[in-house]
Amino acid sequence: QCVRVTRVRVYALRAGSLDNLAGVHHVDAVRITGDDAEVVSNDDYGRTEFAAQAGHHFQHLRLLIADEPTTALDVTIQAQVLEVMARLSREFGTAVIIITHNLGVVARYADRVNVMYAGKIIETASAESVYADPRHPYTLGLLNSVPRLDQAQGEKLIPIEGLPPDLARLPGGCSFYPRCTFRIEKCREEYPPLQLVGEHHYAACWVDVTEGKAKSNGN
Repeated sequence: QCVRVTRVRVYALRAGSLDNLAGVHHVDAVRITGDDAEVVSNDDYGRTEFAAQAGHHFQHLRLLIADEPTTALDVTIQAQVLEVMARLSREFGTAVIIITHNLGVVARYADRVNVMYAGKIIETASAESVYADPRHPYTLGLLNSVPRLDQAQGEKLIPIEGLPPDLARLPGGCSFYPRCTFRIEKCREEYPPLQLVGEHHYAACWVDVTEGKAKSNGN
């Protein structure tokens, strides 16, 4: 069974709902129809989409898809929502897929990461490997554009130049080619397949970003 929970409004914390909703007190109602569940509530925090609050309904859930679960939530409620999902996974063996742009969420909660660009997976590895040894230029760009606690004061972040491609008019080669600082001519002509670059670590790139030059099998 797979349940996707969307269309959520968060409202003020309410006493007594902890027992009913697996630790999140700010959900007004849960509607479950067949394999679909909708969590609904209302409040000053505004509308968001996130997965997973109906505790006892999800005891036999095999897969939970959380689509941008922390968008528009303050950090306190973000933590509550994410901890509910983590507890579902621990207690009931539920597999959780988190779709997010929040790299902090990925670093804390993900075991394995699929990095996507223009609708395709361009890097896949354990979370530890992706953060310690990114092997696709887009992944490297994402990590370089996020503030770090160990970053020197006054050091500037490095943004990814350019704009995402028009998905209706994707180029024939690598979709990241126009924005990539590692690009070579082959990137413009041919889309790279996912290739093994480390232990259970795959990246779709003709270039070895650790050396800044084309891979021997990509020439």
